[in-house]
Amino acid sequence: MTDFFENKCDVVRDLLPIYADHGTSSETNTLISHHIAKCEACSHYLNYIRKSNELKREQIRAEVTPDYMRFLTLLRKKRIFNRAIVASAMVVSVSAFAATAIMLRSSQRQVSDREK
Repeated sequence: MTDFFENKCDVVRDLLPIYADHGTSSETNTLISHHIAKCEACSHYLNYIRKSNELKREQIRAEVTPDYMRFLTLLRKKRIFNRAIVASAMVVSVSAFAATAIMLRSSQRQVSDREK
């Protein structure tokens, strides 16, 4: 079974980007690694994919500027502040509802006590 990809470089090259991102199953990993050990062209293509992926990651890291980081920090603080406001409003609403219910019960008891 290990020579399944023996002469199927096109199939291996289709799978190499997924393999490089660790998205293939362990069985597929075994088959591809055996093929790569024997096929220099596919091995070079895998190295090309890995270098390309690393360059993309470095480019993304370079695009995160200090201004952007400040913006993200402010955005997080704003979200936390908004959540605190919503939570406070909910607490006030529940408290007001509970107080109203208690007052209504006590007024109903007073009315029922007067009727007796």
